Amino acid sequence: MQAPGLNGEREPFSTLKDLAIHHIKGIKTIQPRGPYYLVGFCVGGHLALEMAQQLHQQGDTLALLALIQSSAPEHHRLLVDSTPGRNLGLDIYYPREFAQEMSAPRGKEVPVSVAQLQQLMPEQRLGYVLERAKMFDLLPEEVKVEDFESLFEVFKTTAFASYNYEAQPYPGNIALFNASEQPIDIAGDPTLGWRNFIAGEIEVHEIPGDHFSVIREPQVLVLAERLKLCRDRALAAIK
Repeated sequence: MQAPGLNGEREPFSTLKDLAIHHIKGIKTIQPRGPYYLVGFCVGGHLALEMAQQLHQQGDTLALLALIQSSAPEHHRLLVDSTPGRNLGLDIYYPREFAQEMSAPRGKEVPVSVAQLQQLMPEQRLGYVLERAKMFDLLPEEVKVEDFESLFEVFKTTAFASYNYEAQPYPGNIALFNASEQPIDIAGDPTLGWRNFIAGEIEVHEIPGDHFSVIREPQVLVLAERLKLCRDRALAAIK
């Protein structure tokens, strides 16, 4: 599902609740009734949970809710607050994180200088990130800063919405897929804080790799296999 605002056709939704309403309308134009299967990666897990909440309140059946590398809100805020550069201010933090979010899923790295960002005017920083992305073959030369701005606004708005998301207790089950390499120690709580919000069962799967490598080959093959098992089990339960 594509986030509104990527093409600059409208402003991005500022809350996950409103974004969930939008996506549910889209889903129901294709499949008016459940059972539904929702999967969310990282902050997309928060969105999937909010959609599951709203679907449940509407009387729909959710057969599977799977969260990949997605922490409960308090745990997520702790991770974000401990991110290097967070204390430099959001005008520096967001362009720097944006570069990483674009490059890491592809197994690349786009070095972005904090010192350089600090020397630039706010309106120049995104252009700098774009040029770095082109330099390291992450984006084609024809991409213009105007196109880039829409993508950045969706990233920034969604990140802010997820940081401020207040999850409500969910009555169903979730399947949680955690990377084996975590930025902070989760040995004390492999549910990543979700046990305080999930009334049903939390099924935890550990996938070899880190936050981004779990969605790249070869680790993504393990993730796909585990996810398929969960889906097949949910299908069998319905039948």
